[in-house]
Formats: sequence, structure tokens, C-alpha cells
Amino acid sequence: MREKALEPPLEKAEFSRSAGHVSANLLTAIPLMHVASSVAAEDFYCGRLGFTKEWEYRPAAPEQEPGYLGLSRDGVALHVSSFSGDGVAGGVASFYVRDVDALFTEFSSKDFPIELPPYDQTWGNREMYLRDADNNTLRFIQRAPLRPVLITESPVPPGG
Repeated sequence: MREKALEPPLEKAEFSRSAGHVSANLLTAIPLMHVASSVAAEDFYCGRLGFTKEWEYRPAAPEQEPGYLGLSRDGVALHVSSFSGDGVAGGVASFYVRDVDALFTEFSSKDFPIELPPYDQTWGNREMYLRDADNNTLRFIQRAPLRPVLITESPVPPGG
């Protein structure tokens, strides 16, 4: 007979007093891009896109590969890895930004192609896409501004 895994006791879960349900526990998500060379990826992401290397893991040092790097820019994290078990090349990471046109100006001065210059999407966002040498896509997205809702009818009938 197969044993069933026991669920953690409810008293260990945090409850929101106002909503009466378990409170959110997720803090952030970090995209992981698989690359052929962590050294080349560091040059691209740090040297051209303005990320900073926060830390690195290179278990075969002084050999550079495989390598796993923790990068960040403006407080936003991105991981890149040349370990064979860490995903496949051709991934996508989306970054919400304040000003996609300013990034376009910054990136245009570097020597790499931008796949999609800033473009107003039909759903309202302004987006720019580029690819790294391993065919990973980076999407920089400026959200559409919130539009006020115009109410043409009174929500409560007159005299009601």
C-alpha cells in the first residue's frame, strides 16, 4: 500500500485576519536564461545591457565553465547558467520598465541588433525585444497608462 504524504498542519499557515484566508507567501520570480558560455553572457548582460554581476558559482575554477551567475539591474534579478541541466536556450524573460524609449536609446549605442524597436502593441503596452547570442529573448515592456473609466449612465437611478 502506498503512503499518502501528509499535509502540513493548518496552524502553521499564516492567515490574513481581514480576508480570512492564507496570506501570500511568494516574494518574487527570477528568470533563468540558459547560455552556452557564462563568460560571453556576462560580457553581454553586464557590458552591454547594464546589469551588474552580484555573484557567481563556478565549481570547476579556475575553469570558467560551467558557470551560474546572479545578475541585477535597478534591483531586478536575472540568472544565467551554462550548466547542462538548467533549461534550454531560447527562453524568454519579460521586464516591466518605466521608459522603454530611454532603454532603446541606451541599447542603440551598443553593438547588437534590437529585434523589435519600441512598438505600441494593440493591447496598449509599448514593447521592445532583443535576443542574446543563445537566442534568449528579452522583452522590455512599458505598461499602457491607466485610462479613466467614463460612466455615461448613473449607477443609481434618480430618486432611488
